[in-house]
Amino acid sequence: MPKTIDNDIYGTDFAIGFDTATNTALEAIDKIRDTADSHNRLFFIEVMGRDLGFIGFYCGIGAGAEAILVPEIKTNMNDLITKLKEGWDRQKNQ
Repeated sequence: MPKTIDNDIYGTDFAIGFDTATNTALEAIDKIRDTADSHNRLFFIEVMGRDLGFIGFYCGIGAGAEAILVPEIKTNMNDLITKLKEGWDRQKNQ
């Protein structure tokens, strides 16, 4: 059975490697969140993936990310900065 972390095997919903990579990343994100909370910081998390944002997208949803950037969608950095500042100003911490 073919496996890949990029989840780009035709005819499958999820590749074996994708599931492993996503779960491993979410475990690490949970630990990083504890550090970010205790130091009152905003962290940016980058995960692996070649040209597709499957891992980033699924990890972002699973971890409750404030924003998710994937290579398939162009990101307006000014909009992202505004969104993050608004969250900071209202003291959003989770």
